[in-house]
Amino acid sequence: MKKLALLALLLVGCATPIRNAPPPPTPLQVACEYVEASYPSACEGLAEPIYVRSWIVDDHILSVVGNLRGLHYGKEPYVFVRPDLSPRDTRRVLIHETVHYIVSHAEIELTRCENEEFARQVDNAWAGEEYNDNWKVWYACTDEADNAD
Repeated sequence: MKKLALLALLLVGCATPIRNAPPPPTPLQVACEYVEASYPSACEGLAEPIYVRSWIVDDHILSVVGNLRGLHYGKEPYVFVRPDLSPRDTRRVLIHETVHYIVSHAEIELTRCENEEFARQVDNAWAGEEYNDNWKVWYACTDEADNAD
């Protein structure tokens, strides 16, 4: 009986949420940690983008990059992410797109391909995955391609 009571106490204790636990860092905080390692002060005074878990992307964009999972465009304050992604993939895409948001708003001069490579390096680092450059073929960012905007 004592073992059962102890087991119940342990289970209840393990199921009790930790009070006063700090919230996880925002995608902007995570992205800034990586971006500012290469571009100090890039995030200075930068507001958190407006994260939208919705998918309103026109057919032209999808025809260029058919497997798009997120989007940030120009100096817009919005970062879009597909609503059908897992929570971990959603966070990863938000971090990736937030890198594009930072690059745009901090006016870091990168070509389209350099910008994408930088964002992919950040999201791979955050996810603890080895970087690969397979994406360059379908982004037309191969060595032979013109990497200018």
